[in-house]
Amino acid sequence: MIEMLGSGPPVSPMPSVATLATPSPRPPLAEEEDQAVVLQRPVAVAGPLAEAIGSEQAPVGRVLHAAAQEHDPAVRAAARDAALGAITADPEVEAAYLSTLAPVDDAVLAQILRASGADGAAEEWMTALVARAPSAELRAKAAAVLTALKR
Repeated sequence: MIEMLGSGPPVSPMPSVATLATPSPRPPLAEEEDQAVVLQRPVAVAGPLAEAIGSEQAPVGRVLHAAAQEHDPAVRAAARDAALGAITADPEVEAAYLSTLAPVDDAVLAQILRASGADGAAEEWMTALVARAPSAELRAKAAAVLTALKR
């Protein structure tokens, strides 16, 4: 028989390390069909990006593409601002974009981005995501890809 000594109110157990390390909630990753629909949503564009696209609205997927791959630095900058605005304003856009990046190995994604864009475009985009993406998951993915780009 074990006798328990002590009195007073019951003490709640300390939270586990796993509980303390749990990241903040984020929108669930999007299925492929949902990704395509979300990334076709129109976003407002202006300045050099609107001139390059030929419209004051563009599918968010096109804007994301321009942010990472456009050769003209002014167009890339406008695309970065529009893309980050869309990601920040709409969690579904962020989830859809993260869903396209998450399954791809960081080094492979770095190679794809490096090969398909202008010099420095991928690094600029990943740096912007690290600094300004709303979710920790997208910031972490961007940081990992940025590290791979610098190798």
